[in-house]
Amino acid sequence: MLGLFFSFGKIVGVMTVIILELIFDAVNLEIGWRVLFSMTAGFSVLQAVLVFFFANNTPTELIEKGEHEEARKVI
Repeated sequence: MLGLFFSFGKIVGVMTVIILELIFDAVNLEIGWRVLFSMTAGFSVLQAVLVFFFANNTPTELIEKGEHEEARKVI
């Protein structure tokens, strides 16, 4: 499920950047690249925070900690 979230986020992000770039070119906005950079940086930070708080441990990490039953549940 987490991989699906990342893939969907990449697709939506790329589509958003392409559409905004076309809009900025149409209105001849000089600071368009700064806006796009800020948006992508902001989304990256948001994704990192969400993964830090909501992602589960991998089975390898759980096995290294000795939590074999929990690793089986994750698999």
